[in-house]
Amino acid sequence: LDFSTSVCWLMKGHLQTVLTRNDVADLVGLGERTFQRRLALDGRNFQELLDQARFEVARSRLSESEEPITEIALDLGYNDTANFSRAFRRWTGMSPRSYRSTILSPIAKRPFS
Repeated sequence: LDFSTSVCWLMKGHLQTVLTRNDVADLVGLGERTFQRRLALDGRNFQELLDQARFEVARSRLSESEEPITEIALDLGYNDTANFSRAFRRWTGMSPRSYRSTILSPIAKRPFS
Protein backbone atom coordinates (compact mmCIF):
# COMPACT_ATOMS: atom_id res chain seq x y z
CA LEU A 1 0.00 0.00 0.00
CA ASP A 2 1.18 3.51 -0.72
CA PHE A 3 1.18 6.17 1.98
CA SER A 4 -2.10 7.82 0.90
CA THR A 5 -3.97 4.51 0.75
CA SER A 6 -2.73 3.58 4.22
CA VAL A 7 -3.76 6.95 5.62
CA CYS A 8 -7.21 6.68 4.03
CA TRP A 9 -7.68 3.23 5.54
CA LEU A 10 -6.66 4.58 8.96
CA MET A 11 -9.03 7.55 8.62
CA LYS A 12 -12.00 5.24 8.04
CA GLY A 13 -11.75 4.11 11.66
CA HIS A 14 -11.77 7.65 13.04
CA LEU A 15 -14.55 9.38 11.10
CA GLN A 16 -16.87 9.72 14.12
CA THR A 17 -14.67 12.54 15.41
CA VAL A 18 -13.85 15.76 13.62
CA LEU A 19 -10.59 14.97 11.88
CA THR A 20 -8.10 17.70 11.22
CA ARG A 21 -4.91 17.38 9.23
CA ASN A 22 -2.98 17.64 12.50
CA ASP A 23 -5.06 14.85 14.11
CA VAL A 24 -4.28 12.47 11.27
CA ALA A 25 -0.61 13.49 11.21
CA ASP A 26 -0.47 12.59 14.92
CA LEU A 27 -2.16 9.24 14.22
CA VAL A 28 0.54 8.33 11.70
CA GLY A 29 3.33 9.70 13.88
CA LEU A 30 4.39 12.63 11.70
CA GLY A 31 4.47 16.37 12.07
CA GLU A 32 1.77 18.20 10.16
CA ARG A 33 4.16 19.65 7.56
CA THR A 34 5.89 16.30 6.95
CA PHE A 35 2.47 14.69 6.63
CA GLN A 36 1.47 17.24 3.98
CA ARG A 37 4.68 16.62 2.06
CA ARG A 38 4.16 12.84 2.08
CA LEU A 39 0.64 13.27 0.73
CA ALA A 40 1.93 15.66 -1.94
CA LEU A 41 4.42 13.02 -3.08
CA ASP A 42 1.42 10.79 -3.83
CA GLY A 43 -0.33 13.70 -5.57
CA ARG A 44 -3.02 13.86 -2.89
CA ASN A 45 -4.14 16.26 -0.19
CA PHE A 46 -5.86 15.86 3.16
CA GLN A 47 -9.35 16.88 1.98
CA GLU A 48 -9.24 14.38 -0.90
CA LEU A 49 -8.37 11.57 1.50
CA LEU A 50 -11.05 12.63 3.97
CA ASP A 51 -13.64 12.69 1.17
CA GLN A 52 -12.47 9.30 -0.10
CA ALA A 53 -12.67 7.73 3.37
CA ARG A 54 -16.12 9.19 3.97
CA PHE A 55 -17.37 8.08 0.55
CA GLU A 56 -16.11 4.50 0.91
CA VAL A 57 -17.70 4.13 4.35
CA ALA A 58 -20.94 5.82 3.25
CA ARG A 59 -21.24 3.64 0.15
CA SER A 60 -20.70 0.50 2.20
CA ARG A 61 -23.16 1.43 4.93
CA LEU A 62 -25.84 2.55 2.49
CA SER A 63 -25.61 -0.66 0.49
CA GLU A 64 -25.21 -3.12 3.39
CA SER A 65 -27.62 -1.77 5.99
CA GLU A 66 -30.93 -0.05 6.43
CA GLU A 67 -29.71 2.31 9.14
CA PRO A 68 -31.04 5.87 8.90
CA ILE A 69 -29.18 8.20 6.57
CA THR A 70 -29.03 10.78 9.36
CA GLU A 71 -27.14 8.32 11.55
CA ILE A 72 -24.66 7.59 8.77
CA ALA A 73 -24.16 11.32 8.14
CA LEU A 74 -23.46 12.06 11.80
CA ASP A 75 -21.15 9.05 12.16
CA LEU A 76 -19.11 10.32 9.20
CA GLY A 77 -18.54 13.67 10.86
CA TYR A 78 -21.17 15.75 9.05
CA ASN A 79 -23.13 18.30 11.07
CA ASP A 80 -26.38 17.42 9.33
CA THR A 81 -27.93 15.27 6.65
CA ALA A 82 -28.06 18.12 4.11
CA ASN A 83 -24.27 18.52 4.06
CA PHE A 84 -23.82 14.77 3.75
CA SER A 85 -26.37 14.59 0.92
CA ARG A 86 -24.62 17.38 -1.00
CA ALA A 87 -21.28 15.63 -0.66
CA PHE A 88 -22.74 12.26 -1.67
CA ARG A 89 -24.42 13.83 -4.70
CA ARG A 90 -21.07 15.38 -5.68
CA TRP A 91 -19.39 11.95 -5.44
CA THR A 92 -22.04 9.88 -7.23
CA GLY A 93 -24.47 12.20 -8.97
CA MET A 94 -27.35 10.90 -6.84
CA SER A 95 -28.73 11.35 -3.35
CA PRO A 96 -27.94 8.80 -0.63
CA ARG A 97 -31.60 7.70 -0.66
CA SER A 98 -31.57 7.16 -4.44
CA TYR A 99 -28.27 5.30 -4.22
CA ARG A 100 -29.63 3.01 -1.52
CA SER A 101 -32.84 2.28 -3.39
CA THR A 102 -30.88 1.49 -6.56
CA ILE A 103 -28.49 -0.83 -4.74
CA LEU A 104 -31.15 -2.54 -2.63
CA SER A 105 -33.75 -2.90 -5.39
CA PRO A 106 -34.89 -6.50 -6.07
CA ILE A 107 -33.58 -6.34 -9.64
CA ALA A 108 -30.14 -5.27 -8.44
CA LYS A 109 -30.05 -8.22 -6.02
CA ARG A 110 -30.79 -10.90 -8.62
CA PRO A 111 -27.65 -12.76 -9.70
CA PHE A 112 -26.85 -12.94 -13.41
CA SER A 113 -29.79 -10.79 -14.51
